[in-house]
Amino acid sequence: MRTRNADRRLMAAFFDLLETKSYEKITVAEIVEAADLSRTTFYRYYTDVYDMYEKISVGVIDRIIAELTVTLTVKSKSRSERFQAFSEKLESQ
Repeated sequence: MRTRNADRRLMAAFFDLLETKSYEKITVAEIVEAADLSRTTFYRYYTDVYDMYEKISVGVIDRIIAELTVTLTVKSKSRSERFQAFSEKLESQ
């Protein structure tokens, strides 16, 4: 539980920093300062900021694919209803 909390804090700090600058300009020092964690904690999860960005991106893409797969395979809906739900999911992402 504690480690999951640290990773969430790191991600929250990263997303906060993304509101003001591109990920290429964000440093590990900024992330750990904003998350109030140590560099050691950061490196427990990620090798660098690029690794963090990639892992978060892959996680988001995996979640979107899983949601869309469920939407497209619900047999109780007609083909047009599945397509409509699929389109709405894409627009909401």
